[in-house]
Amino acid sequence: MYQILLVSSISILLLSVFFSVITSRNLIRPLLSLEDGIKQISIGNWENLKINVRDPIEIQFLSKSFNSMQESIRKKTLELETSNFELKKSNTDLISTQRQLVHSEKMASIGQLAAGVAHEINNPTGFVSTNLHTMVEYLSVYKNLFQQMEELITCIENKDVQEKSLTVINKIESMKEEENFPFILDDAFQLLEESIDGANRIKKIVLDLRNFARPESHDARLANINTAIEDALRLTSNELKYKCEIVKELGNLPDIFCRIDQITQVFVNLFVNAAHAIKDRGNITIKSWIETDSIFISVCDTGTGIDKENLDKLFDPFFTTKDVGEGTGLGLAISYGIIEKHGGTIEVESTPGKGSCFYINLPQKGNSI
Repeated sequence: MYQILLVSSISILLLSVFFSVITSRNLIRPLLSLEDGIKQISIGNWENLKINVRDPIEIQFLSKSFNSMQESIRKKTLELETSNFELKKSNTDLISTQRQLVHSEKMASIGQLAAGVAHEINNPTGFVSTNLHTMVEYLSVYKNLFQQMEELITCIENKDVQEKSLTVINKIESMKEEENFPFILDDAFQLLEESIDGANRIKKIVLDLRNFARPESHDARLANINTAIEDALRLTSNELKYKCEIVKELGNLPDIFCRIDQITQVFVNLFVNAAHAIKDRGNITIKSWIETDSIFISVCDTGTGIDKENLDKLFDPFFTTKDVGEGTGLGLAISYGIIEKHGGTIEVESTPGKGSCFYINLPQKGNSI
């Protein structure tokens, strides 16, 4: 009886081991294979990935579902990569278009300023030219004097100190009475100083215009906002000086990383707009100061002001309140984009009949522009 029980127990044990092995092959291995497939997908390796399972039916169904999911993920990933490539290309095209638009608006501003810049160059050119003509006359006088002195020296060398020498001396004395040599000498130095100043003015105007007109630099550099204000005032001086009293209250600002040519363009737009808003005579007050970690600039005019219904549209592209031909409608829109790209803000307050104020806030630490 005992032997029969022992044999039965051993038989049951052997059957259990046999079924465990079968279960391991048909159930555990497919699950391990599925786990490995999931790991491969998690690291992005889904190309040619298939899970092959025969038995049992439930595991086989799970395998097919996994393969279907892998194929769907692969297709969606390819679609996403294609969309991402197209998005990057569109973004690159948009940046290029934006740069072209900024430069085009800058060229339009130069076109508006061209007459004024020409006038600013013409003034010093005129008095430099006049001074040079006067200097030619002065040099002719001194040339005659030197000729008489050379003749006198020749007479002395030849020991002809009587009639001929006296004749030359009389000519020199006559020239002294007629030409007023001390005045000519003093005036000549003054004319040269004025001419040098005029030439420097022309040089500065041309340099400012060249710096403003050149294509924008793609790299930010340390610069001072007050410098951009002064450059813009020089560029727009002919637009402003006949009807605008400029009041400057510029604080002591630190240098910040920025694209200074773009900032100058913003101020050119604001100053020209302020001048156009003033009909007869008025003031433009420009202030700059620093608070905490920000630089603030305000540009206020005593012009006609802006109607309330137009304030919300003021920074919209192609919106303008000017007459046809006086503006592109892009100046403020581009200015808004430039300030925003520098991590700052630009806002406007206006009262019809009293004037407008534009407020710019730029971070002192700059922005990743």
